[in-house]
Amino acid sequence: MRRADSDSIVIAVGGSLLAVVLAGCATSLKSKNAEVEWLKTQVASLEAQVGQLNSRLEEFEKQQGPTKTPQANPTSPAERKQAPTLSSRQIQLALKAAGFYEGPIDGKLGPRTKESVKAFQRSNGLTADGRVGSKTALALARFLKERGSR
Repeated sequence: MRRADSDSIVIAVGGSLLAVVLAGCATSLKSKNAEVEWLKTQVASLEAQVGQLNSRLEEFEKQQGPTKTPQANPTSPAERKQAPTLSSRQIQLALKAAGFYEGPIDGKLGPRTKESVKAFQRSNGLTADGRVGSKTALALARFLKERGSR
């Protein structure tokens, strides 16, 4: 094998020559790296914007007070007294079964789990405060029962 110039390699194969052209590979690689870095910057910028919008939404919800819309899962006072006490792990399992959580089931109620609880609450007509009170626990428990019967 010998090097013909900076853009190609010539290889002798069984008495005949085979030229492999690598034109622009280094330039192409640099271009791809620059594109990846640009995309990473764009993703970081979008994540920051989402964070700001979530903060604004939370502030708006606080200013509006409790929602006036009927709840999708209304509960009576008697049902609230019977609301299950869910462990952190059960909360994550129920959120995952409901399609709201994709993180690890580690039993830690971190920011990812809290955001998932809020999204679940919004979707179910509950106050989106990220806390698992009696109404949220009852709604989540339904998904634990469904998951157990599968």
